[in-house]
Amino acid sequence: MKKLRLLSLVLASACSLAIFTGCPAKQDPAATATTASTDNTPASDFTGKLDGYTVVYPGFAAASIRESAAKLAKLIGCEAKADKGASGDYADNGGLEILVGDTDRAESAAAKDALTAAGSKRAYNYSVTVTDNNRIVIVGDKPDATVEAVIAICESYIEKRDDGSYLLLAKGQMISDGYDLPIITASNGVRFKSEIISTVYQPNLNLATSKGSQYPTIIELQHNGSSNGILLASFEVFAKGSSGFRVYRSSDKGATWKPLSTAVEKLDPTLTKHWEPHLFELPCQVGDMPEGTILLSGTTINSSNDKKTHVTIWRSFNQGKTWEQYSVVAEAGGLNEGLWEPFIMYENGALYCFYSDDSDPEHDQKLVYRKSTDGVNWGELVEIAAFEESHWRPGMISIAKMGNGKYFMPYEVGSRQVAGYTDYDIYFKIVDDLDGDWQKEDHGTKLTSVTKGGAKIIGSAPFCAWAPAGGECGTLIVTANTGGQKYIYVSFDYGKSFEAIENPIPTERMTGYSPSFFVLDDGKTVLYGNTTNWGDSFGQIKFVRLVIEDPLKNS
Repeated sequence: MKKLRLLSLVLASACSLAIFTGCPAKQDPAATATTASTDNTPASDFTGKLDGYTVVYPGFAAASIRESAAKLAKLIGCEAKADKGASGDYADNGGLEILVGDTDRAESAAAKDALTAAGSKRAYNYSVTVTDNNRIVIVGDKPDATVEAVIAICESYIEKRDDGSYLLLAKGQMISDGYDLPIITASNGVRFKSEIISTVYQPNLNLATSKGSQYPTIIELQHNGSSNGILLASFEVFAKGSSGFRVYRSSDKGATWKPLSTAVEKLDPTLTKHWEPHLFELPCQVGDMPEGTILLSGTTINSSNDKKTHVTIWRSFNQGKTWEQYSVVAEAGGLNEGLWEPFIMYENGALYCFYSDDSDPEHDQKLVYRKSTDGVNWGELVEIAAFEESHWRPGMISIAKMGNGKYFMPYEVGSRQVAGYTDYDIYFKIVDDLDGDWQKEDHGTKLTSVTKGGAKIIGSAPFCAWAPAGGECGTLIVTANTGGQKYIYVSFDYGKSFEAIENPIPTERMTGYSPSFFVLDDGKTVLYGNTTNWGDSFGQIKFVRLVIEDPLKNS
């Protein structure tokens, strides 16, 4: 849906505190947020300059707290010292301090009390405040939450200038983040339990442009020996001076994320924009690429969007630490004749690369694939949705293989020549074989779901997955941009019917663009990435680990 790429929106609060609220699953939709000061001058009631500060952490702190305090101190050019806890001796001398975690300072205790009183049963609940005496207090309700708060401060609220470091947060302001961990129950009693809700990436508000970030893709390594269980994520980033697909890594099942690497277009350096990444791990050797090779596909386009696009693939032989751009699946023109949204699968002894094709003058857009037995040489183009009425525009393909051996493929369908299709509807096809008859001129079946309020139609940028858990037919999961703000859509009968259940990452009207799922080997755990509001007009990448529980099977 390249011609209708959506922006993130967030409502502005009239209150005096600046609060960043994550996406509590049960929060009133009228809840509001504002950003802290991010201009290039210190806030009027707080100098902002961090000269003379000392970073203080608890003497009994966990290693993760000590490490985050040390990184913060290094960033701003000061010392990190332990308070008078079990292993520290730094006494409170009334000086300027950045307090990380449960220090023995009164300000830390007051902030922790306020934090824990604000909510219960939350994960990664933290706050950062500037006190009346200009101390900066960073506190979480658990060590990982404190670490996440430090990361947020380092990445988005500290600015390095020639004359030192500045904190872009005024006295009396606060940033906070917290999530209720919901248990969502479908009509048949199957439950969807959120074990972790975390932030993968937040744009630097001083550098972000356009949408900030969106279009996440997340996988777990399952064919990499001792590295199995590591999570990798990639996404679009829109920022000044930034180019390439960022890749982030989690070694704690998604609780925390760290930057790992960047994949950049090098075969044609004029293609500086990187859109629509998709990660895939090879389950077996393909050509000269061994089992466990990580593939990252995406679209690259020239800076003015008018000349050329690549559907290209990078590969990594070291779990995403470095990338080699080795294959161009196809190339075409700019925004009006380009190639979009690649999706890779391995089936039938071959790699399949599905994508949206704008380059055919006989069709506004069509869905196609090419396949390869070596990952380098790609075969003839195969059309799978190319409608006789050329103005219809199918796009944004994803595919899930279900437990009955059939393949479920949702996609958006709209037309710029038909009124009412600004959001697009979601259609799907179910086929027995990827190389079979796709009935390319058939629009497919419109995906509708049933909620307590009646029928609900979703649209735009769908993604799907199938998990064995959840009943005899397992659980087919679909989410999308429009209609998917509050719901995800599940089917327990291989796509014959759907119902809407609460979305653990609810989004606003202009976020949620192209979410993703990944099902783990246990058959019941689903990794879910989505884009939510960040600041006034940008997107951030959020992650949920969902566990499907069938009480009747005690799973």
